[in-house]
Amino acid sequence: GEGAHLSVEERVAVLEEASNVWPKDKRLLVGVSFAALRQSLLFIETIARYRSDALLVSVPSYYKSRMNDRALADYFIALANRAHSPLLLYNIPRFSGIELSLPLVTELAQHDNIAGIKESSGNLVYLQKILAATAKYDFEVISGSAETFGPALALGIRGGILAVSCAVPEVVMDVMKGFESEATEFAERHSRLFEISSTVVGKLSVPGVKYAMDLKGYCGGICRGPLLPLTAGEKSEVEAVLEVD
Repeated sequence: GEGAHLSVEERVAVLEEASNVWPKDKRLLVGVSFAALRQSLLFIETIARYRSDALLVSVPSYYKSRMNDRALADYFIALANRAHSPLLLYNIPRFSGIELSLPLVTELAQHDNIAGIKESSGNLVYLQKILAATAKYDFEVISGSAETFGPALALGIRGGILAVSCAVPEVVMDVMKGFESEATEFAERHSRLFEISSTVVGKLSVPGVKYAMDLKGYCGGICRGPLLPLTAGEKSEVEAVLEVD
């Protein structure tokens, strides 16, 4: 669901349910996305009794003009010092309006309780710089962009957290499994992933993902306001790209 629209109580309820049923051999990540340090710290304390393998921490971006490297470093370090699970930084400038700078990520990569970054900008030049700058640290760089997932694998990424996987995990796995295959076949598989993700996620966002999940037999469901449901034309776009009659 659209995590930013959930109350704290609902976030805890989701985590409680998930931690009870999640397989022990699968990683359980918990999102932390609040505007203030105090809110984030209180949430981390609240969920300490539940299972979480890592905390995926978004950039506090409401007062963008004051979110310089020092403010962001202090924020992430304060959370890392108190968190019961390692942190994954979450770089998604399309929504936050802030791109985590290369010096900032390099500094944070050296913290014992900051394990990596979900890099969702889709900027392959930025990705290469992050990979190079953090290569000597115990720091995992994970792709968050399905549109550039194939090239990211070629650059050394070993996995992804991709919204489109909610609806078509088999397409993502085809790309993963096909990475070592013949170049033309791999290109075709990634082209298919790119086509689906750019429409379902890039263009139509959460409503697109949820409708795609419904079409594929999962439970996407309705969106919370102010997000609007898809129009008939938008639904047709999703049906066409998924090749669903």
